Amino acid sequence: MTARIRIAFAAAVALAGLGSPAVAQTATDLACKGCVGKKDIGKSAVTGNKIRKNTVKAKHLHKSAKPAGVASKFSLTPVPLTGTYETVFSLSLTAPGPGTVVATASFNAHHINPGSIHGCTIVDGTTSGLNTSLNEGTGYVTVSLTRPLPVAAAGPVAVNLMCTEAGGNVEIENINLIALFVPASY
Repeated sequence: MTARIRIAFAAAVALAGLGSPAVAQTATDLACKGCVGKKDIGKSAVTGNKIRKNTVKAKHLHKSAKPAGVASKFSLTPVPLTGTYETVFSLSLTAPGPGTVVATASFNAHHINPGSIHGCTIVDGTTSGLNTSLNEGTGYVTVSLTRPLPVAAAGPVAVNLMCTEAGGNVEIENINLIALFVPASY
């Protein structure tokens, strides 16, 4: 058969098929390269060693899996205390979701008058002063407080160091306030 006859025969066969209806069916014998199958997305299919470095960011994680974050503030300036609980030092951080803020405050309390007493607590505006330190004396006392503050949802969290004094003149100084957001409790 010459090339011209083969082309004419192929054209006649193709034209003969135009009069019959087309039938669709699913291909079952495909050899697919690069397709995603059940074993590719099944249990334990995606592991840490299969994810390129720096491709998964905190913004891609569920709110319960956000990484920890920290805020801190420091002051050397003496703060005189009064006879009522007042916020003497504060900081704010933004929680990415529910979790806990672990707040720590440390400072030096300078008891100027003999018998003076001071009390301090860490609060976030929604919790009461359950974590109170009370110190009495003359001279300097070093104080450290730590308190977990529950966070119900994403948003700003104010962490306040509140203090009062009684029986004399008290100043606090060298204040260090640290707030660490932790996304889950164990």
